[in-house]
Amino acid sequence: MAVKRVMAFQSALEFQVTYNAQVARYVGRSYGRYRPIHSASDILDAQHNSHADTALWYLSHMNIIPNGGILPDGVLALPSSASSFRTMEFDGRVTVLNEGSGFPRQRIEVPTTMWTTDQVSPQDLGALDFFERGEVVTLRVLPNHANNPAAGNVDGQAVFPAAATNGFPFLDGQYDPHEGIATPGSLINQANDQTPPTSITDDIVSRLPQGIVTIGYIGYRIIQAPGLGM
Repeated sequence: MAVKRVMAFQSALEFQVTYNAQVARYVGRSYGRYRPIHSASDILDAQHNSHADTALWYLSHMNIIPNGGILPDGVLALPSSASSFRTMEFDGRVTVLNEGSGFPRQRIEVPTTMWTTDQVSPQDLGALDFFERGEVVTLRVLPNHANNPAAGNVDGQAVFPAAATNGFPFLDGQYDPHEGIATPGSLINQANDQTPPTSITDDIVSRLPQGIVTIGYIGYRIIQAPGLGM
């Protein structure tokens, strides 16, 4: 007999960097951490920090090179970098189906915002739910969006219009600051100070923002004593 329903989402974000035929794979900052199952309470989304609102917001993340110039590199102080909450947040819809002859249950899609009383707190059922012995219940979870999707159309061509290539940030890399991923820009410094910067036209980071959804019910198991009827 079930009295509550529960749901959790665990981040499994990984990313791969390929450069000069060398391949390295890493896990993101949120890897293994449990994240909210909906974004309705994400009140800090895209908050601005003070430095990002100044005319020269990008200077704190520029590297000085020997010839006196500056190159875009690392993580820019974009407003999205200050958002402390939305990375690997899950939003979706849940359907409960009874495959047997018992009560049909929910049978409609319910948003994950309605699956919890807070971010991940169990939701009390409006009425106790009794699952018969051998009953088959199917729970379907449909994500509303990809985790950490590309946001907007702002890339290096807009941030650094004088750059030779589109550069940093690549569209797919706009959530990288949240996960501790440093995406190189269109221009990067070489190990040798006398070597000109190398132009990168393609994003060298492949992102796998995957996760694991755990869903179920909290309740009691009713065990009948041997040989006794009910």
